[in-house]
Amino acid sequence: MTKWNKLVPKKVNLFVWRLRRDALTTNINLFARGIDVNIVRCMNCVNGTELFDHVFQHCKLVKDTRSLLSQWLKLDIPDDLPNRILSWCDNLQILAASRQKNEAILFTWWWLIWKARNNALHNDIHESGKEIYYSITAFSYLWLTSRDKKTSIAWDSWIESPFST
Repeated sequence: MTKWNKLVPKKVNLFVWRLRRDALTTNINLFARGIDVNIVRCMNCVNGTELFDHVFQHCKLVKDTRSLLSQWLKLDIPDDLPNRILSWCDNLQILAASRQKNEAILFTWWWLIWKARNNALHNDIHESGKEIYYSITAFSYLWLTSRDKKTSIAWDSWIESPFST
């Protein structure tokens, strides 16, 4: 199933489409296609193998950001894979506009986890969960306020409670 969210850029929607199909260029996926890779460990935590479920569910960086996002959103984001998290999001008993914002925040989270992985792999820059969390709040605010003209929310209000509008 393809799920598009108008509150995030097209590149993020395309990324999530590939993510949901485990079609990202993880080193394990490249190795499975016969491409010689030097590293198969997770670039974000350096403790696990760069398998889809590790990178987007079990990695310490994902767990740290999930905890911070759950506190901020006042929702208990499940410790699960992206497809199941999106199903959980679809079943939340919240307004449709809030559900769309929540989904945009989740899309942003996964995109920034992948971006952090690429920064670690290609630039040897390792971000913390807090740094990624701050980026999630900033990017999602920027995208929401520039893409949804019906929503007007101040930065301070966004940080306090993103679903207040």
